[in-house]
Amino acid sequence: TLYVERVEYIQDAGATRIRLWSEWYDACLKVDRGRNDKFVEACVSTIVFVEEDYIKRKLDFVTEVYALLEMDDPVLANQILNDLEILWTWKKDEFILKLEI
Repeated sequence: TLYVERVEYIQDAGATRIRLWSEWYDACLKVDRGRNDKFVEACVSTIVFVEEDYIKRKLDFVTEVYALLEMDDPVLANQILNDLEILWTWKKDEFILKLEI
């Protein structure tokens, strides 16, 4: 189902982020001569990208679930918005703008 696919998609992004963080951490633990600074920098920029992508995927997922529930179960749809506000206060305005488009 679409729900299962979206959850797996989000979980894959989370697993990628953890793997990258682990590689970055291992590289940072190496002594200066053994450390590849270019690799460390690449890990940092990739981690930032993956984190932003992960948040975007979750917001897209919330948007899809909200759209499915809005007409049939407005109480649950509003609860989703409330949960979003609690978890990611800084993203709620962006999310609401997206719904209005």
